[in-house]
Amino acid sequence: MGTATANKFQPFLDSAVGKVTIKNLAADMDAALANAKRLQNTSAAKGGSSSAVTAWKKDCTLLKQLRLDLGKELKLIQNGKAESLKTLDEIVADSAETLDWVEQRNHAYQMLHNAQLDVKMAAMLPVLGLVSSHGSQAILLQRKLAQLTKDLKAAEKATTSKTAKAALTAVMVAGTMLLPPLGLAGTMFALAASLVAADIGGRAIDYAVGEAPSPPDKLKAVYTVADSSIGAAGQVSKAAEALGKKSAALGVAWDAGDAGYALYKKKNIEKRIAALIKEAKAASKGLEKQGKLIKKLQKDAVSALNTARSNASSFASSKAARDKVRKDFKEFNDLN
Repeated sequence: MGTATANKFQPFLDSAVGKVTIKNLAADMDAALANAKRLQNTSAAKGGSSSAVTAWKKDCTLLKQLRLDLGKELKLIQNGKAESLKTLDEIVADSAETLDWVEQRNHAYQMLHNAQLDVKMAAMLPVLGLVSSHGSQAILLQRKLAQLTKDLKAAEKATTSKTAKAALTAVMVAGTMLLPPLGLAGTMFALAASLVAADIGGRAIDYAVGEAPSPPDKLKAVYTVADSSIGAAGQVSKAAEALGKKSAALGVAWDAGDAGYALYKKKNIEKRIAALIKEAKAASKGLEKQGKLIKKLQKDAVSALNTARSNASSFASSKAARDKVRKDFKEFNDLN
C-alpha cells in the first residue's frame, strides 16, 4: 500500500459476496470477543487449567488486533489507497483461523457453564469435609475405646465374681467388634481430606474442554468414599447397639465389696461406655447421611461432566466457510 490509487477494489466490497463475507466476518469477530469476555469471568473458566485460559486470552488479544487491522484495511480500500487485496487476504486468513480457536473455546466453556459443572463439583467439597470430620471423630472414639478396654481388663482382673468376669469379658468382646468399623470410618478422614485438596473440579473442567485425556480418577474415588462411609456407618451403629446390650448386664453382676466393682466405679466405666455408645451412634448417623448425599452429588457431577464434555466436543467449526472468503479474494485479485 502506498499513494492513493483508483478504487478498483470497491466493486468487490459492494458485491453480494463482498458485503456478506466481510460483514459477517467482522460481526463474528465482535461477537466472539464479547462472548469470551463474558465467559472468562465465570467460575467455570476460573476453575480450570490456567494454561488453557491463558492461551484462550492470548487468542482473544490476537483476534482483537486482527479486528482493528481489518477495519483499517477496509478503510484504506474504501479510500482508494490499497494497491491490492493481498493485505486484506492475509488478515482474513489469520482472522478465520484465530476466530475458530476463540469460538471453539467459547463454545467449550459455554457448555461447562450450561451444565453447571463447576457448581456441581464444588458442591461435593463441604460434604467431603463433613465426612472427614466424622472420620476424625471415629479415630478419637477408637482411642477412647482402647482406654476403656484397658480399664475393663483391670476390673475383670480385680473382681472375684464369676458373673462379673463373664459380663466384663462380654463387654470387651463387644467393644472389639466396634474397632474395625471405627477403623474404616477413620480412614475416611484422610481419604476425604485428600479429595478436598485434590482440585477434582479443576481437573474435571480440563477434561471437559479437552485439556486432559481422561476424567479425574479421584472423581471415582469420591463415590468409593461415599459407599465406604455408608458401609462403615451401618457397622458402627450395629456394633454400638450390641455393646449397649452387653454393658447392661454389668449393673447386676457385682458382689458386695467387690474390688473389681470399686475399680469399675472409680474409673466411671458405666458412664464412659454410655457416652461412647452415644457418640458412636451420632457419628454413624452423620456419616451415613453425608455418605448418601455425596453419592447423589457425585452422580450429578459425573452427569454434568459427561454432558459438558460431549457438548464441548460437538463444536462445529466455521473455518471452512471462512476459507471460502479467502478464495474469493484470491480469485478477484488474480483477475485484477
